[in-house]
Amino acid sequence: MNVGRAVANFIHVAARPETFRRAGMAFDQVGQVLELAKLTAEQVRALRAEPNLIVRDHPGPDAAPAAGSDAGSDTGKGGKGGKGGAA
Repeated sequence: MNVGRAVANFIHVAARPETFRRAGMAFDQVGQVLELAKLTAEQVRALRAEPNLIVRDHPGPDAAPAAGSDAGSDTGKGGKGGKGGAA
């Protein structure tokens, strides 16, 4: 019996810059919900490790967006500065 935290089956991924590509996908600042079962482990690692993306566990595509969720929120990875190189 799993009484602890529920395992997320989806993630919400948004770009910090206007647009950003990683793991064969393009992301904008609004973001999109992705089903983990449709991604490879390598894609999930790449998305979560990328400081130009904001990746959060998500209850699923039918769930309402979290209050105050915006592309500028920090996930604890590279949250300050970091405009990076040339666009």
